[in-house]
Amino acid sequence: MDEGAMPVTLGQDAVLPAELSEALERGPFHRALTLAVQASGLSLQRLQQRLADNGVSVSITTLSYWKHGRSQPERAGSLQGVRVLEKLLRLPPESLTGLLGQPRPRGRWINAEPPPTRVGEFFDNSEAAERLMAELGVPDVQQVKLLTSHDRVRVNADRTLSGHSSRLVVQATVDRVSRNYFLHSGDPQGRLVSMVDTRHCRIGRVRTNAAAGYVAIEIVFDRVLGRGDTTIYEYFLETGTRDDYFDRIFRHDTMQYLLEVEFSPEAVPARCLSFRRPKPSDERTDLREVWISPELVAHVAFTDLSAGIYGMCWEWT
Repeated sequence: MDEGAMPVTLGQDAVLPAELSEALERGPFHRALTLAVQASGLSLQRLQQRLADNGVSVSITTLSYWKHGRSQPERAGSLQGVRVLEKLLRLPPESLTGLLGQPRPRGRWINAEPPPTRVGEFFDNSEAAERLMAELGVPDVQQVKLLTSHDRVRVNADRTLSGHSSRLVVQATVDRVSRNYFLHSGDPQGRLVSMVDTRHCRIGRVRTNAAAGYVAIEIVFDRVLGRGDTTIYEYFLETGTRDDYFDRIFRHDTMQYLLEVEFSPEAVPARCLSFRRPKPSDERTDLREVWISPELVAHVAFTDLSAGIYGMCWEWT
């Protein structure tokens, strides 16, 4: 935000978050819409229903495309839908429609993904993170798109994390893709994680920086993917770190992230909260209470994620 710029105010009591206010000033449209939906707490299904209640028919797929920048509202009916969205999301009139320029050219550009943010932007020691990924030869162009991710975390009686299992579904964006890459930020005291089990993939090259607590791992798929092909792969990381949170970094827009945290009966927290952070230096936002089940499992499901850091934290008495 420019120096001296003020957050947009709605009435006397409601003030938009600064990040959303800036997006409404500068755009692009899809970023402003994504932040507005996140601030509202409404799912796309609920938003579609409210649009329908106001006489506007827009599919969930279309709403998702608008959020991810794959298309933008252009026809008269769609533009009317955006005006209704402004009311439903409690935004100033014309704040979203004002971000829509001339109709974009149609064709193959629609499938183009926005350029990824640099991996170092999501780590405190950006130079160390990018050096490790460079050592593995990570391509600058995105070759795999993460569709869904599912993490399961176990908290031991001594409040340490025994590790976490991950299940990911990815889709190749180019031909002849055979691998993906993983960068983990471990214990700041230098204790590094270890990948001890995999399914539908194998561990390739590994690079570490003990001083920064980073481990970069090459994951080799069990087959070579053509453009548009999907694959599932799983891994288990053994950590043993003592943490009161778990999060995952998403460099690209992603459809869904499911996080489960199972607590030992001797380490049940007083409460759990889900959160989002745009970058490591940012404060946690979108804090929401997460229920702990009788089986001592807390879970949160994020949908239609924009780039950022998503996770869960917990507090003991």
